[in-house]
Amino acid sequence: MFCLYLKFDKKLRSSRQQISNIEFTYNNKDNLINTGVIAVYIVSKLIVESYRNSTVNTILDDIAKKYKIDTAKNHLIKDIPVEEIKFKYRTYSECIRMLYKSVGLSETKI
Repeated sequence: MFCLYLKFDKKLRSSRQQISNIEFTYNNKDNLINTGVIAVYIVSKLIVESYRNSTVNTILDDIAKKYKIDTAKNHLIKDIPVEEIKFKYRTYSECIRMLYKSVGLSETKI
């Protein structure tokens, strides 16, 4: 048995995107050589939510609850109101960038 870990710095266009096929060869118990192809997929939780008259921390709490993501490190010490924001099929990191930008926080604080 083996385990393969892959890291990709690539934006996803959907929640399930095929990135590659891997060919492999193995011997079975009768010592016959078999080959096959594995399709490699990246699966990502994409967030689809909209908020109106809320706060940054309340939005993060809601995302944490609905998508089972740990948002604690992104909470603000002093909460900031958010008039309106919509996340349409966005990754969590994209949502954080959008949320912080919407309340005037710079990229250096993200």
